[in-house]
Amino acid sequence: MFHLPNVKNVNGQVVIEDFTYPHNQVYSSVNIVSGLSLSSIAYHGGKVEFSGTDRLNSITVKDPTNTIVKSFSFFHSEIANYNSVVPTLYLDSILMKGSTGGVYERYGLLYKTKSSFGGELVGKDAWGYSNATTRPYDPYSNAPSLIPNIKNTHRFYESCVQGYSIDNVEFSIGNPANTELADKEAAQRGILKRIVYPTGGYVDFDFESNQYKESSTGTALMNQMGLL
Repeated sequence: MFHLPNVKNVNGQVVIEDFTYPHNQVYSSVNIVSGLSLSSIAYHGGKVEFSGTDRLNSITVKDPTNTIVKSFSFFHSEIANYNSVVPTLYLDSILMKGSTGGVYERYGLLYKTKSSFGGELVGKDAWGYSNATTRPYDPYSNAPSLIPNIKNTHRFYESCVQGYSIDNVEFSIGNPANTELADKEAAQRGILKRIVYPTGGYVDFDFESNQYKESSTGTALMNQMGLL
């Protein structure tokens, strides 16, 4: 069973109905819907129209006479890896127009480094962010190990085969290239760097890694990204 809300106007009042469909009901025809997108919102003072399916291309505000009051256009760029099923979208600029259609405000957005996150990536730090080893997975080459490199020293190891013991034996598992060490620059891939205002001014965003110390060693380690 699933519920499908329906919004309609009854004598000037907005009414929301909830239609219930039992899961075992059989219909003579079936329509397969791959995706839904909001097209408009109607209210007493007019309506707001949205354009775009997989991305938002524009927003238009209209008065009760269907006259355009204001509109916003969104411009994107796509970044894809060779194995990306869906490219990563970046919002590059926003254009605002008035009722006469003339452009009177434009906003620009700049990014640290545009990267694709739509494909299968291997390699990340301990907190899930990109690091120096993050790269697209290549299905045509030997699949790299997704296990990060871990080294552990055993103070005492006894060989069952050779019959002797060894002190301080170091064991290593995983792929050395897929380390979980944080990388400040790599963790900022795809992050917003600057917003440019219509007046020509701008604001910059500076991100840095948090830090903590391990009580046992006193060594400072990098943590996930945080806004400075």
